[in-house]
Amino acid sequence: MFNNEVLHMIKYLLPSFSRDLNMPLPTNRALIIRLLHLFPIKFLKEHFNETGGRDEVIEIISNAPSNSIASFVQSYHDVTKQNLYLYTLNRPFNPATDLANFPFEIISRTQQGNLTKLVCYPNVTYSVYLSNPVARENLDFLQPVAIEIDGQGLIIKCTKLEKNVKSYFAPDREPKLAGETNTEEQIIDQIVNHFKAVVGAEINDFNEGIKALWAADDVDCHRIRYRDAHSTVLITMDEQLTFKQQYPDKYVEMSNSPIGPSVWKFLTEGENLPETFNCDPSSGTISVNKYTADTNQTGNVIRKILG
Repeated sequence: MFNNEVLHMIKYLLPSFSRDLNMPLPTNRALIIRLLHLFPIKFLKEHFNETGGRDEVIEIISNAPSNSIASFVQSYHDVTKQNLYLYTLNRPFNPATDLANFPFEIISRTQQGNLTKLVCYPNVTYSVYLSNPVARENLDFLQPVAIEIDGQGLIIKCTKLEKNVKSYFAPDREPKLAGETNTEEQIIDQIVNHFKAVVGAEINDFNEGIKALWAADDVDCHRIRYRDAHSTVLITMDEQLTFKQQYPDKYVEMSNSPIGPSVWKFLTEGENLPETFNCDPSSGTISVNKYTADTNQTGNVIRKILG
């Protein structure tokens, strides 16, 4: 028997489709295929023991038992490209009462001591303009969102959706993204507004954390925006150069200034970390823009900064 978490996920991933190759894929299976495209092909092949090209492998896996797909998606969420949003709650989270009327259906919920982990899959729709013939079609996606609440710490992890709609249509249709319903920004607003109403929530400004790593030479930046006494300054380094390495005096001058959007490189070796990450410490956001090597690297970035 499946547990409740898997049964909820099966409702989204239940494959019902025609064997007639002239029939278009039904919505359910199309959602599965688009969902699997968000994950590195390496892990799909290893987990499902498949070989071949990306499209071929995903086509095969989309026919797998729904509980198997659900298990993979939840287990490998942290290898996807992600935007992370960090907040601090105004009081300790109470899992028994603080999730009432949550804005999205919670597909998976686990509890480990004070740590609550939630997974949901908000539905996102792209509106696409097409030519030859002229038409307008909708593309539906399931956007994986993982939420971690530890005491008064709230972290929301959103898998990035593919914005290039050309891969979903024949080239002669000249697809162009015309609009988006239920954007990531809107999804985050709904989740954060829930916590603000129930417990109170503030952006987790981690300037102190990133500056501690910078001072210890654990990280340096390729691109940084910061405020000086009179203006906002944006500096982008050439090629592989980094800011502190090239401008140690300027680093000292601005080390007490709030840091805005920036691109960072880890300098330490022997730790399980991605090579680079983006962040805006003042806004409490982190972006991992490449697939990670395993399921621990994204979490390790957060732990390094907040540690």
